[in-house]
Parts: sequence; structure tokens; C-alpha cells
Amino acid sequence: ASAAVAALEKAHAAAPDSASIRYHLGTALAMAGDTDRAREMLQSAVDAEGFDEIEEAKRELAKLEP
Repeated sequence: ASAAVAALEKAHAAAPDSASIRYHLGTALAMAGDTDRAREMLQSAVDAEGFDEIEEAKRELAKLEP
């Protein structure tokens, strides 16, 4: 998970407006145990809308809700 986070952090830096990258980064962060940042990335992706994985992002975000 940490390798995925590192790769996706680079992708996010290169394309910060990509909701899809934020979704994948949020998922990787959750797997790495960084639930606060994971929620932040997933919420940001869901708020952006208009990307293929939005339903998956909503499900992942729901899993992280307290």
C-alpha cells in the first residue's frame, strides 16, 4: 500500500484536478492506515463528481465514516 500511495501522490501532484486519481489515492491511503487523509481524498473526489468510479468512491468513503 505504501508504494501505491507514493505513486499516486506523484500522479496527484501532476494532475491535482483528477477526481479519479484522488479516489485511487484515498483508497490506497485507507489501505495504508491513513484514514484521515483517505477520507479527505475520497470526499474531495465525490464532491467533484463526473468520474467513472464515483459509486466506488462513495462506498469506500462510507466504510471510513465513524
